[in-house]
Amino acid sequence: MVPAEDEFRAENFSLCTISGSLSARPGEIKPMMEKRAREQVLKSVLREKGLKSVKALNYDTIVSYEGVVMVPILLETIKAKDQEIEFRAAIRFSPLAFPDRWKALESKHRMKQAVQDFLLLFK
Repeated sequence: MVPAEDEFRAENFSLCTISGSLSARPGEIKPMMEKRAREQVLKSVLREKGLKSVKALNYDTIVSYEGVVMVPILLETIKAKDQEIEFRAAIRFSPLAFPDRWKALESKHRMKQAVQDFLLLFK
């Protein structure tokens, strides 16, 4: 896994706000619900904004969604009722670029790194 700020195949990052709700399982404590909420946020943002790729394997169609996330995911609980929790989350997300753009993004990343290294000489 490559840290998001070093991933050159990512398009531009944007701040996404996702809202949702979860129903509590019997005996579930708040940290477990927050973990499930974060998982739901990741799935939602990938489905809505990620790069969609379709593959065929043994007559089955596999759809995957790809993207890069900067952590932490800021999770805010709006309402916590007896059996349900409503939440809002802020997440920095970037879809992966199409493979035909990877070479251009890699060149741009290398140029940016070279300029940063050059400027470090003068500090």
